[in-house]
This record gives sequence, structure tokens and C-alpha cells, in this order.
Amino acid sequence: MGRIVVRRIAVKRIAVGRSAPTNKALKRNALKSVSYACAASLVALWMGPGVMAVPASAAAPWRASADGAAFGAQPSGASQSVDLAIFPCPVPGPDGKGSKAIATLGEFRSSDGRDRDDTTRVEVCYDATALRVRVDARGDRFATNSYRGCNASHWKQTVFEVFVALGDERPAAYYEIEVSPAGELFVARIHNPTGRAIASTDLIDCAASGVTARDVASVAAEQRWSASLSIPWTLLRGPGAGALIQAGPPRTLRANFYRIRRGSGDADCGAAKEPCTYLAWRPTFVSPPAFHMTPYFGRIELLP
Repeated sequence: MGRIVVRRIAVKRIAVGRSAPTNKALKRNALKSVSYACAASLVALWMGPGVMAVPASAAAPWRASADGAAFGAQPSGASQSVDLAIFPCPVPGPDGKGSKAIATLGEFRSSDGRDRDDTTRVEVCYDATALRVRVDARGDRFATNSYRGCNASHWKQTVFEVFVALGDERPAAYYEIEVSPAGELFVARIHNPTGRAIASTDLIDCAASGVTARDVASVAAEQRWSASLSIPWTLLRGPGAGALIQAGPPRTLRANFYRIRRGSGDADCGAAKEPCTYLAWRPTFVSPPAFHMTPYFGRIELLP
């Protein structure tokens, strides 16, 4: 959905001192900053007027290990180009523990990529019928969303979003699934052939989609809320996608995960006294915030 909050980005200059003991390192960092600024300018030209590209950090470790413990590590059997490897959802054994670790996304960042955020925990696994995603969102002073009903404007307030498509290539169409702290759903097929703006949106009846939200809980005293999403493969196959997958789970996905944290308890994002915070697994490095940027969708590999 469109994001309307504008954030002013302060550009820092790097001063290179002649007599500083770290002179060589400072020069190297300055050159990096110039390179990122040039790259950002090219991205801004590609994206068009009204959108400012924000240079990415030199170190952007978005890759998460299967157990979430080692940032940047690749689980055994995963392709080198994969951003996340996930396993079948654990089946509890006699000891109550699952047979495999659940993949945990690395820390989220602000949508412009500048700020790290450690208040969002997202676990992802799969089974024969669906992709399973659980979010535990902390640090929410206003863990509420007043919108009710399937496909209401949940994205204007506190919400968690999944953008996902089958296959390994950058998708021209994908699915947007949202869940609010009230357990309300938004399900739509998004057409975005340019990779940078929505061309059209096909709303899908939530019940007919097969998407479900369960274990939804909001604890105001702890400023946190959580929910578990089940996204069926039958939905993701979609119109014209039957050739990608005949039965059962696919081999690869392209996806991104987002969280909107409301800054005020009595107004929508954009109208509130305090602007909403936009967080992403893989930030899109633009301001105002824009999530529908498919070049930033991560590659997810499903391992047996």
C-alpha cells in the first residue's frame, strides 16, 4: 500500500584530517561514501521524482542463519545466493522439541536502512500445505489497529506485512498479506511490472484465500503483540503460476517482510502527531517509505 509519511534525511559529511592517525581509513570511508552517494543518485533517477534514495550501509548483513544465531551464516545445503534458508515446520517429539530449527529473520531496519531495530522477531517455516510465519513485535506503545474487516486499510496503523511470490526471479506480480494486532487480514495480488510502483491491486476475499491468523495476542503492559500466519501454496500458485509448482511446496520464494509501528494511539499514519515507524527485513532505501520495491525482495530457499 502507499506510504505517505515523509522523513527528512540528514546528510553527514566525512572530514578527512591530514594529521589524524586514522587518515588512511578515513579516506577509504570517504571514497565509499562518495560511491554510495553516486549509486543513490542513479537509483533516484530510475525511481523518478518525489522519491529520494538513501545510500546503503557498507555492511548490510541481512542474511540470517537457520537458527537465527549467526548473522550472515549459510545453513548446510543452502545455495550461496540465498538470503534465507527455511526448513519444514518442526514436529514436536516426545521431549516436546521439534526435529529442525525454525529459521529466524535477522534484525529489521528502518525502511531507509539507517537504523537497526531489534524489537521484531519473525520465524518462518513451511509444510506441505502452507508457508508459516510468526511475528513477535515488541516496543509498540500503540499495539492496536482500529480497522475491522477483511481488506480494510489496516496498513494505515500498526500492522505486519508479508510480500511473497513463487520462484527465483524478481516478480512482476506477488501477494500482499497483512495481519493486525486485532487479527484482521488483508489479502491481495499486486501487479508491479516495473518493480517500483503498484500498477493494479486485486483484492482477494480473506476466507476464500485460505490465509489464516491464529495465536493473535496483544499485551499493552508489555508493549508487544504477536500473531501466526498460514499462507497456503494454493493461493501463491495464483493465476498462471501452475507451471511453477505442481504439488506441495516450491523450491524457492521471493519475499520481503515489513512492520508498521504507529506513533499515536488516536490517528492514522500520516495524520498522527508522531509519524509511524516503517521497518523492513530488507530495507528499500527510499524516503518517503515505499515497500513495493521488488529488487529488494529476498531469495528464500526451502530445504528438506
